[in-house]
Amino acid sequence: MRILITAGGTTEAIDSVRGITNHSTGKLGVSIADYFAQQNSYVEFITSTHAMPPPQSSRINTSLITNTEQLLTVLTQQLTTIDFDAVIHSMAVSDYTPALTCSQEEFAKKIEDRLNQGLSVNEALTIITKSSKTSAINKKISSTNKTLITILKSNSKVIQRIKKLQPQTLLVGFKFLVSVTQSKLLNVARKNMKNAKADFFIANDLTEINENKHHAYLLNKQSDLYREAFTKEEIATLLFKQITERISAK
Repeated sequence: MRILITAGGTTEAIDSVRGITNHSTGKLGVSIADYFAQQNSYVEFITSTHAMPPPQSSRINTSLITNTEQLLTVLTQQLTTIDFDAVIHSMAVSDYTPALTCSQEEFAKKIEDRLNQGLSVNEALTIITKSSKTSAINKKISSTNKTLITILKSNSKVIQRIKKLQPQTLLVGFKFLVSVTQSKLLNVARKNMKNAKADFFIANDLTEINENKHHAYLLNKQSDLYREAFTKEEIATLLFKQITERISAK
């Protein structure tokens, strides 16, 4: 099999030295890549620069990215040049990216200038944020500012691009929530699975994850039934079994 796996977490730049990120280590993605490689699969592994690297293997080829834009570039290149049996998208992609960061005084001046031009607050914000991102990431914001204002804008949903780029591949998505009921976790995962046109979805809750435990549910779009795993290794094994069974049934 040929598999594409994403892992780790993206970082969105505030300026040239600072960023907004998440705590994803990429450990689950590494476990999955390692297991698939041991089963003689070829793995294209996309991960972030600060995440755990995969094991050295002739069957694993690694690409490093930093932010969501870079992830989309690499994913698009991979999915338009290589046919994959499955894509396992476990990376924690940032939902938002900074559109504007400046001091309180700068922000007030920008808004005031636009309002004096007769614009509404919403119109002013739209113009300001569109013109600010590029200049901000090419400089270091001074630490002498007592107050900084950051406006975030939503990133596109990367997982929803995958089936558009390669409709025939099997897609595995992930939903990660914190301290919710099993019912809510599974319902949200099913909704996300449908929106992404995914074939499988892993649903997990932070309160059920520690060094020795990773409780997760594997959902299948063909059935309301789910399967459970309780460690990263069990998740990798379960995914391999379900993917190979689906491929064999084609």
